[in-house]
Amino acid sequence: MSRQLDALSHLQARPTAALERVFAIALQAQHDAIDPEDPTTMAPTITGIDGDIATFVATMRDLSSFAQQGTGTAAIFVVRRRIYGDMQTDLSARIGQWDRRLVEFDAAIAAVDADAGADEELKFAALTLAERLIATEATNPLSALSQTYRDDLVDNRRHAFVAQRDTLAALGNLATLSGLHNGLDAERGAVADFDPEPLDLSGHATKLVTLSADMLRRAATVSEEIIARLTEFDADVPEADAASDPRTRLEG
Repeated sequence: MSRQLDALSHLQARPTAALERVFAIALQAQHDAIDPEDPTTMAPTITGIDGDIATFVATMRDLSSFAQQGTGTAAIFVVRRRIYGDMQTDLSARIGQWDRRLVEFDAAIAAVDADAGADEELKFAALTLAERLIATEATNPLSALSQTYRDDLVDNRRHAFVAQRDTLAALGNLATLSGLHNGLDAERGAVADFDPEPLDLSGHATKLVTLSADMLRRAATVSEEIIARLTEFDADVPEADAASDPRTRLEG
């Protein structure tokens, strides 16, 4: 970062704004402040990832005529698509699991309803098993009558489960990396009320931060190349100007 700041001061007098924008990515990323053990330090990078990608691509396109090496924009797009696809895949898998559990719950309720003459204790046992399909915490205290317990499961707890399922499904329409990640992250607490399997986004978060770091590395590499060439240019021009032979000045 110190080298990049020094390079930034070197470029401030240059008219090419694209060169200066390279370092904006580095300054905004603030990777030195990211602690992998503390997810809260990763949040700013994840929230800004889509804007950072847009800035990176625009900057690298501006620099493509100055840099001799590849700028890596195609690779960034590939990684972005992969991370987004992985989050969508995990979301679809969870929704599918919830849909199957809902079918099992309805079948369990139907079985209880079909055996109206069963012993109350057996009904309570069957309803308790059914409740585990749509909630992580059992009803406590239980109602005195199995019918009351059954009606609460169907009319209230099932409704809440379906509402949360639909909320998760709606997140699948979000088209940005940060939007999808942060939308899912906001639902982690709510999902815990219905599913014993936590909504773990740590793997996706790590990939997003790695993507941001990769853009920083690519930008720094390209900028260092351009700075080296500018330095060489600055050294060659006075030497060429001082040459007495016009052909020497032209070659310089």
